[in-house]
Amino acid sequence: MSSTAGQAVVDAVGDMTYVVALGPGYGKWDGLPKQRPDPDLKAVVHSMKLLPFLRSMVRERVAGGITWRRFCWLWDHQQGSRDYIKDRFRALDSNMHEWIPTDMIKEVVAGALDHKRLNTVQDGLDWLALHHALRSPTNRVIWQVVANGVIDLGAHPGTFATVADKKPTLTAGTEDFHKKLRALYRDNKRGTATAFVELLIEMHKADASASVSSHKLIWNGVLTGLAPQLWNAPVDALFKVAPGVFARDITIAWLSDTQVESFKGVGQDFERAKGAIVPERGSAGGP
Repeated sequence: MSSTAGQAVVDAVGDMTYVVALGPGYGKWDGLPKQRPDPDLKAVVHSMKLLPFLRSMVRERVAGGITWRRFCWLWDHQQGSRDYIKDRFRALDSNMHEWIPTDMIKEVVAGALDHKRLNTVQDGLDWLALHHALRSPTNRVIWQVVANGVIDLGAHPGTFATVADKKPTLTAGTEDFHKKLRALYRDNKRGTATAFVELLIEMHKADASASVSSHKLIWNGVLTGLAPQLWNAPVDALFKVAPGVFARDITIAWLSDTQVESFKGVGQDFERAKGAIVPERGSAGGP
C-alpha cells in the first residue's frame, strides 16, 4: 500500500465515531468508508436507470446482462452493491420516507416474480410501481408521542435535529416502526398492490380518530389522551420544515398543529400512490 493510500485509510478511520444506542441493543459505528458496488451492476443501472432495470428483472429475469441470480448474490453478499441500489432508489424521490422500506427492494422484486409466475406480469409490475410511489415527506412521519406516560417523541430521522449540530434526534421506536412496516408487506404481498395500498388507506382512516397513543401507523396530531399540562411542553430539538430549513423553540402544541396537516398529507400520499399503479411501459425511470 502506498503512503498516500495508507494515510487515506488512517484519515477514514479517524473520521469514524461510535454512536451509543438510545435503547436496548448495540450502538453502531458512524462514518464507515463506503464499499464500492460491483462495476458491472453500476454500469448497467447507470445506463438503464433503476426502475427500467428492476422492471426488466421482473419481465425477463435479466437486465443488461445482470441475471436475477447474480443480482440476488450481489444484494446478499456485497454491501457496496446493496447500498448502491438503495441509494439509487432513494434518489428517485429524495427526502422522503418509503412505506415499504428501501432495504426490501430484493424482496419486492422476488414477490413481483412470484406474481408473474402465478398471475400476470402486470400484477408483479404493479408492486414495483407501488414501492416507488408509496412515499411521504420525512417530516410527516411521527409514530410516537408518549411512552410509559411521558413525552417520548419518535419520528423519522429526517424530522427532528439536534440544536447544536443538526443531527437526527427524537427517533424513539424506529426499529419497531420499521419492523411493523416490513411485516405489513410480508403479510400482504400475495395480494395485489392495489389491495395493499387500500389497506394502508383504511389504517390511516382509523388513525384519524385515534388517541395520542393508540394509532396504528402515525400520529394524527390530536392531543387526546395527553395531559393538558404537557401540551405546552418544549421540544428540545429543531423541526425540519424543509431541507435545510428548521423551526426553533417549538412546543408539543405547535407540533400538534403541524402534524394535523401532515397527517392529512399522508392520506393524500396514499391516494396518489394508489393512482400510480398503472402500466409504466416506456417510463424513463429516474436516476
